Amino acid sequence: ASDALPKSGAPNPAAQFFDDDGNPITKSAYKKLQKQKKAQERNAAKAAQLAAKQAEKGPSLKDAQVEEVDPTKYFENRRKFVMDSGSNGDFNPYPHKFKTVIDGRETMMSVPHFKHSYANVEKGSMLNDDLVSLAGRVQAIRVAGNSLIFYTVAADDSEVQFIVQR
Repeated sequence: ASDALPKSGAPNPAAQFFDDDGNPITKSAYKKLQKQKKAQERNAAKAAQLAAKQAEKGPSLKDAQVEEVDPTKYFENRRKFVMDSGSNGDFNPYPHKFKTVIDGRETMMSVPHFKHSYANVEKGSMLNDDLVSLAGRVQAIRVAGNSLIFYTVAADDSEVQFIVQR
């Protein structure tokens, strides 16, 4: 018990403290080591309790559905997901059409409707006050300099090109 703290409040100059390897250490280092050991014991007890609770519950549905999440395999995992979902007929990951009417109201404008609505606008003119949500697939993004970006959006056998200024 020479590595323990003295029971009396008075310091004992003859007492030496040792780490786990038997090397002499200071009193403050010994206290820190003891504190770390207690924390490790508490964490181990908590982990054991959590493991016991998980064992009682059994495997969860979420654990059964976890896919491989290796970041270097992202492309392969995504390709497998798309191929599997397309072959099962669950849904189409690349739909031909986009829903523009939800709950009886138009939330996004389709590309043909957009072209019809803005057919009377002169080429080269700018509409700064109009805010439009457009449903379609972005087919091309072209950057011209630091301030101009050209987008080509297609849907319903129609496409439109617009310009964005930064």
